[in-house]
Amino acid sequence: MKKYLLLGLLILFPSAARAGVSITEIMYDLAEGSDTGREWLEITNDSSAVVDLTDWKLWENETNHGLTLASGEASLAPGGRAIIADDNAKFQTDWPGVSVAIFSSAFSLNNIGETLVLKDAAGAEVNSVTYDSGLGANGDGRSLQLISGQWRAGAPTPGAASQESDPALDDTDEDTDGDSPSGISAATVSGGSARRAEREEVEPELKIKIVGRDRTGAVNAPLDFVATATGGTQPVWSFGDGASGSGSRVNHTYLFPGKYVVMAMSQSGMEQVSDRLMVNIIDPKITVAGVFNRGELAGMELRSSATAEINLSGWQVTAVGRLFIFPAGMMLAAGGRVTVPAMVLGFGLAPGEDISLVFPAGITRAASYRRPLSALPIAKLKPQVLKKVKQ
Repeated sequence: MKKYLLLGLLILFPSAARAGVSITEIMYDLAEGSDTGREWLEITNDSSAVVDLTDWKLWENETNHGLTLASGEASLAPGGRAIIADDNAKFQTDWPGVSVAIFSSAFSLNNIGETLVLKDAAGAEVNSVTYDSGLGANGDGRSLQLISGQWRAGAPTPGAASQESDPALDDTDEDTDGDSPSGISAATVSGGSARRAEREEVEPELKIKIVGRDRTGAVNAPLDFVATATGGTQPVWSFGDGASGSGSRVNHTYLFPGKYVVMAMSQSGMEQVSDRLMVNIIDPKITVAGVFNRGELAGMELRSSATAEINLSGWQVTAVGRLFIFPAGMMLAAGGRVTVPAMVLGFGLAPGEDISLVFPAGITRAASYRRPLSALPIAKLKPQVLKKVKQ
């Protein structure tokens, strides 16, 4: 079915928190192949001073991502440019010959749109940009670029000045008023009269893309999945274990370990498109190794014997009517051990009390521990693991 798209002025929303270094190009949705590891940003020093980018951060998806220098110099000269790449090796494969400094980071740009923030070594906001797929460059081989103070889609130019004109963007229909480029229109008031916005008939391309990359999860811990679809039905999901779902954002809980192929599909008439990713679900193998209470040194020790790191976001610690929930981003390394202070939990344990580590859904216990009636040094406590049973 054909749709009508109102072509308006393409506006990206940068903030001028501080002058100095700005995001000037965004490659967020590639035309061919997976986006994983191939997304990148260009930044430019528009100040008159040299800027040292050591310990700077890129804030994306509510996370501060560190910048690691992969090639070139960490100091950016006035007018100089640098690249922030999700994967330096993949970037240099896609864009050989780029001579500016390249910083590796770890991010996954949202194909629908999101806010990106540059932060200096002190954590202060230097520049932010909010982009949206409606601005263009969404899977057509182009990038979003800051050109003459305005954002527009154009042929990618990583590490170099953007082109002032992109023929692919400028469809040269005749402009009846003679004073406005075709394809860009707005309710522009001049001499008391408003020019009506042009309407162009557009047949959207049927596409679907899962946001993010292959991932590892744990049994009984929900995973979120997001996909963008254009030109067809909303995404329909197959989670690889016989379960299914629908919608742009869904979540699913796996009950058994294994490697699952997750599919997202969209359809228009007889045509169907799909995208996929791999999910590795493992047994968390976490134990509450011990609880101790020696004044200010009170705490609870967790140990993992899993072969991959475990995301403890949303997991719960319960003890006799008391509850603590781990915050987003809490990770336990493969084979790692951490001690959670009692002052963080907000409670301690009296001798003989039970403490449980509970999966995010709150239905099953991952592990439990009972503090002995006589306090023992934590080194002598033996882990106790319960089978996953219904509470």
